[in-house]
Amino acid sequence: MNMNNTYTPNILIVDDDQNKLQILADILLDMEVNIVTAASANEAFRLLMKNDFAVILLDVKMPGIDGFETAGLIRKRAKFQDTPIVFITSYSPDEIDIKKGYALGSVDYLFAPVNSEILRAKVSVFVKLARLKEKSNAVQLETEEINKKLSISNEKYSLLKSTNERLNFIFNSMPVVIFTLAASEDFKVTFATRNTFEQLGYEAGEFIKHPGLWVECIHSEDMEQVFSCFPQLFDEGRCTFEYRFKRQCGDYIWVQNVLRLIREDGHDAPVEIIGCLSDISERKSTEKQLALKTAELERSNAELEHFAYIASHDLQEPLRAISSYLQLIEKRGCYEAFDEKSKDYFTRVIKGAKRMQAMIDDLLQYSRVVSNKAAFVSCDCNEIVEEAIHNLGVLIKETEARINCKPLPVIEGNQNQLLRFFQNMINNGLKFHKENEAPVIDITAEKDGGHWIFSISDNGIGIKKESRDRIFDVFQRLNAKDKYPGTGIGLAVCKKIADNHKGRIWVESELGTGSTFYLAIPEARGGSWNEQYEANRDLIGGR
Repeated sequence: MNMNNTYTPNILIVDDDQNKLQILADILLDMEVNIVTAASANEAFRLLMKNDFAVILLDVKMPGIDGFETAGLIRKRAKFQDTPIVFITSYSPDEIDIKKGYALGSVDYLFAPVNSEILRAKVSVFVKLARLKEKSNAVQLETEEINKKLSISNEKYSLLKSTNERLNFIFNSMPVVIFTLAASEDFKVTFATRNTFEQLGYEAGEFIKHPGLWVECIHSEDMEQVFSCFPQLFDEGRCTFEYRFKRQCGDYIWVQNVLRLIREDGHDAPVEIIGCLSDISERKSTEKQLALKTAELERSNAELEHFAYIASHDLQEPLRAISSYLQLIEKRGCYEAFDEKSKDYFTRVIKGAKRMQAMIDDLLQYSRVVSNKAAFVSCDCNEIVEEAIHNLGVLIKETEARINCKPLPVIEGNQNQLLRFFQNMINNGLKFHKENEAPVIDITAEKDGGHWIFSISDNGIGIKKESRDRIFDVFQRLNAKDKYPGTGIGLAVCKKIADNHKGRIWVESELGTGSTFYLAIPEARGGSWNEQYEANRDLIGGR
């Protein structure tokens, strides 16, 4: 757009006489216009295609296409229908058809010899008109641009307004209070959502009118802790803290504040603090109840463990006395004096005493595993499994079992408990083998995410699907004790060892097809069982 004086109109002079062209051009030279000349109608048309002209000075008499024909052709073009044409001729008014010229769109005639002042005066009128037209076009374009921008601004305003209404609806419907604070020493509240009343019992405007109200509502015991968080806000740009807030009714509720510091673009200067306040009273109450229940459960477990240890330990003495007397009876030959029925009774008493001794030993073992809080050390599982196999050497030889163990990792754990785990697992596979089939036990380990997954597989009798979940409970037996001896504590000990290592144990088995026990232990010390394995157990075995 040309709204300034930089626009220079073009003047087209058409004449086949070069001298006349030069004379006319010289007359207009000081008028601050661009003089363009053409020696023929064809040359004039080429120039018209490229430029706009304020006025065309056209010679009437030219070879080929004369001035009248040229004017007629120019007027046929819509672009040039309003371009002023002034005929210049050496004919007298009586020698030419002036009406014809006007009919073809001429606006005036100049007769030779041309008067310089008259020519400049006539041309200056058309130059001024051209400048006014250019300014008018520029104003129109600018007006259209402004209207376009206004239309866009109105659309943006409408969009911003509707967005603001939606945000206000969302903010006021949320179970939290959104607010802003001045990033200054007084932390004055500058804005708060309307749901402040429902949450805190105060109208939003009360916090804005009374800058100290928010501080007055903070419990005195929490005041220091609240304001100690603000240095973190200015250092890191955000902070979260919890405290007790006094509602207008006088009751205190637990709230959580999440604050975010807004800084000026391109600068470190803080501009504003945006905050979110939520009522966490219910959560705090739940946490308190959970803590009480946890403490109660820990006390109960501790008492139960202590009772189990004391009970099993105290049972040892009378049981040893019973076993000793039975041995004395047998050594003194009294057994031979018994009749068959008495011998059967005596045998049953001995078996019961041995079974009772085994149960007490296993119960003591379970109690030690539960109460053992020994620090974890680096454990080579290859050495641990090798020791477990050595300890079970007699039973392995008796059953002609084959133990296959692939390379195992070094992990952080309780070495004695891990030895007990693998020994119980191998013993389980040796004990519950099929008749007339030697046990085959495979031990492997693979890394999965942040855990080591151990597997102990056997070719034994297997486990019913409905029994898988309860085999890790204390004193749970799935088979007749006369066929498969045991106390039902071994797998419970293994589960407790897995728990102590923040891991998990489970079994995959079908009746008659053998069993595979899995142990997942965190790779890193202090890790814990990740629940994602519950969803991905099909990759590594599962219930």
